[in-house]
Amino acid sequence: QHYNTVWSVAFSSDGRYLATGSRDRTVNLIDFESKKVLKCFNDIHSSSVYSVAFSRDNKTLATGSDDKKVNLIDVEKQTVIKCFDNIHSSIIDGVLSVAFSPDGKYLATGTWEKVNLID
Repeated sequence: QHYNTVWSVAFSSDGRYLATGSRDRTVNLIDFESKKVLKCFNDIHSSSVYSVAFSRDNKTLATGSDDKKVNLIDVEKQTVIKCFDNIHSSIIDGVLSVAFSPDGKYLATGTWEKVNLID
């Protein structure tokens, strides 16, 4: 249910959820069994969403965008719990990738030229 290119998709580790990020600046959280969009986050990014990733415990969804923002979403409550604005302030490019460490303590973000760790 996006209106432009889908840049990123990710399953939760339990297979319950699918998340999508798109050029249309939206993130969809989908119940995979029913294939229904639980929530369309259409106001958390102002540019293309290049990356989405679930934490290993499936409680948090991270989103990375060309607007240089990283959002952390509480999957159960379907709300943004933290926004890191201008996470890579020394560069022009936005956030191209996000990934949680296996223990969930860190979130790695990447651009064309830099990796940043958030704890």
